[in-house]
Amino acid sequence: MFHRGAGAIVLVGLLMLGGCVSSTQYSAVSEALKGSAELRRESVETCVKNNRSTPEQKDMMRKLMNLSPGSNVVRVGCERATAGLASGKLSYDDYRAIQFGQITPQIVRVFQNR
Repeated sequence: MFHRGAGAIVLVGLLMLGGCVSSTQYSAVSEALKGSAELRRESVETCVKNNRSTPEQKDMMRKLMNLSPGSNVVRVGCERATAGLASGKLSYDDYRAIQFGQITPQIVRVFQNR
């Protein structure tokens, strides 16, 4: 199972919507992030500020993302998640998987910046 705290990193662009998000809303957030550098920056900052991952979850994410010890795991995760959402690499199905504490191959690729 994928840790929900770590999964919160992936929900970066959806934080502003709150609650249950439809596929249409998800697509709209993705498109908005794609076209606005300022919105992407704001989304990363919101993601970082709202992250509640435990040290154990951060360590798991650090390993998943191939980062060295001492790296700012949350910021890098938020940046990669925002980029994945804006580029369309993170699909609505990936978002739904995270809601159920699951991880998909595409989520792994996005976090590994591939």
